[in-house]
Amino acid sequence: MAMTSVQSPFLRAITERGQFHQCTHLEGLDKAASAGVTGYLGFDMTAPSLHVGNLTQIMFLRRL
Repeated sequence: MAMTSVQSPFLRAITERGQFHQCTHLEGLDKAASAGVTGYLGFDMTAPSLHVGNLTQIMFLRRL
């Protein structure tokens, strides 16, 4: 399946932004993403602050 033929808006968006490189079973991922996916993101509450690496995770979760 070519990346241009994916049905999931989520997969299309992260591919266009260069956040997706490869996948073992693209058809299955596309089907699951089209059906709806729940995501979770946790942070270390003892850390003094967030950093740029956390921003990437937050942006990715927001798209999900």
